Amino acid sequence: MILKPENLNLKAISGFSLIEMMVVLTIFGIMTAVVLANFPAFRDKTALDLIAQEIATTIRQAQVYGIGTRSAGADPSTQFSAYGIYFDLNPAVLGKKNFYLYADKNPNDGYSDEDPNSVIENFAIRGAAEVKELCNDSNDCTQTLDILFQRFYPEASFINNPGSSYVKIILRSTRINDTRSIEVWNTGQIVVKPS
Repeated sequence: MILKPENLNLKAISGFSLIEMMVVLTIFGIMTAVVLANFPAFRDKTALDLIAQEIATTIRQAQVYGIGTRSAGADPSTQFSAYGIYFDLNPAVLGKKNFYLYADKNPNDGYSDEDPNSVIENFAIRGAAEVKELCNDSNDCTQTLDILFQRFYPEASFINNPGSSYVKIILRSTRINDTRSIEVWNTGQIVVKPS
């Protein structure tokens, strides 16, 4: 059988009209513009959440070290009785973007720069975030914060804030108006939440 134009049903072969295609492309363009316009704010909020979680994880690391780690060797002078986290917002010391994970031989004193070997790691906050404030449960804010975990106990001691039930490390984004709070309770609980 030979196909002739009069035998073809041309209406069944028809596709999208130009107007239908323009409407679909316009809707797709609007959706793309909305997503791309909100992407930087989403990225900055996610980065702030990630930095807050990393700081909380580092505090938890000090707690785990405090519960069951000590320096190697039989010499008592190299054994640590506590581990902690130290913040100092003074730009001449650490500033708003750095903090220490340290080991302490004398847990009543907290961090001291007299023993440079006590610093286990110097952490730098990368990206568009920094420590805004260091506060206690009475909302008294200070320039320094020293959280200490003594050997065998998961409870936290606050060297600069004795008697406080918790302390807050408040982070802020340098790009958007958003903050996160890391609360460390004297019971050892560590919580990250929007502030």
